[in-house]
Amino acid sequence: MDRIHYPIQFYDVLYALQVMVEMGRIGDQRCADALALLESKRLSDGGFPLEDPNARTLDRIGSRCSFADWGPAGKRRGNPLVSLAALSVLEAAEAAEREQS
Repeated sequence: MDRIHYPIQFYDVLYALQVMVEMGRIGDQRCADALALLESKRLSDGGFPLEDPNARTLDRIGSRCSFADWGPAGKRRGNPLVSLAALSVLEAAEAAEREQS
């Protein structure tokens, strides 16, 4: 649960936080540890990594494969799809914090 997967097929920290945003509950104090974990994964360039890819890109049908290119993977490489999702979660959490104060 502590690694970021993409495309989302498994329950992980990013997916759980996206669900909390969609439910309007990202400001719940119980999200604090997960938000801190997500923030700790931010790379020096401001992006977020795809730590555990779920699908290989192939030009044919295969098990756990995709025709789509889900972008770069690795703990030190930013992934634009993961970064967009993570930054939107963090922005929603900041907005919820401002509303509560």
